[in-house]
This record gives sequence, C-alpha cells and structure tokens, in this order.
Amino acid sequence: MEILVCDRCDSVLNVSGKCPACDDKQGLEDVVIEPTNFSEIGPRVDVLEGDFLTGAAALLQGGWLRLPGYAGKLDPGSVYSIDEVNTATVPQLRTQVAWALGGLAIFGPAGLIAGAVIGAARNTVDVTFLMILHDRRRIVAKAPAKTLAVLRMAVATSQR
Repeated sequence: MEILVCDRCDSVLNVSGKCPACDDKQGLEDVVIEPTNFSEIGPRVDVLEGDFLTGAAALLQGGWLRLPGYAGKLDPGSVYSIDEVNTATVPQLRTQVAWALGGLAIFGPAGLIAGAVIGAARNTVDVTFLMILHDRRRIVAKAPAKTLAVLRMAVATSQR
C-alpha cells in the first residue's frame, strides 16, 4: 500500500492528486511516495467538526494523528483532554451471517442460532469524542473504542 504525500506540507493527497492543505494539484515529480504498512498507518479516525478540516484522519505509531488538511502530524503531547460524547454499537451483519453459517455447517440448526447469537455479540463500538488541545483548538471525531483507548494511552504517556 502506498500513500501519496505533498512535498510542501506533508499532507496526504486525495485520489486525484490534489493537496487539501495547499489546494494545489501536484505533478508526479512533486510527490513523495512513502511505502507503508499497517503498522505505520493505523486505524481510521473520522474528524466530524472542530477547528480542523473534516474527513478521515489516521492514527500513527506513538499516538500521532495525521489530520486532513493539517501540515504535519498532531503530537499526543499537545492534547489537553479527551472526553467521550456518545457511544454507538455498529452491527456487523457480515460477521453475524458468517458465524451463523459456520454454526449451521458444524452443529446443524441449533448451531445456526448459536452462531447468530455469537456473531451479534461481535459488533464494533464507535465512540464520538471531543479532543481539546493545549492551544484551545477542538476536534470532534469518531473512532472505534479500541482506537480511542490507544489514543488515550498515548496521550497519558506523553503527558508524564
């Protein structure tokens, strides 16, 4: 997986090769291609509103956030507080169907019901949270609960 990055402001380019921060279309000679794997670009965080552009952000190693339209990365040490606003359970229909079919294949009709119940218990929990930075800028974002736990741990470790 490769991510195209603007050479002027270090923002991630969109699909058409346009930099959201510079508002400039880049040629291939102006673009730095960084090979990445999933250990470098982590889970997705959706920025909903606040003092930054809305869109998809990425949680990087060490708790750094790459925000849409922000030149550079957001240091976890610059976060003053993270407060949960809302929690929503998102049903994973594919997972539930897969567990139900697996139960049906192994244990028959009783396995179908048991697999459906187990699959329903494997829903993801999305958390909407408010992140306030030390310079009073705010970010309202949504992420899976596990991603928020990783972000909170990085903030707590960097503030010691």
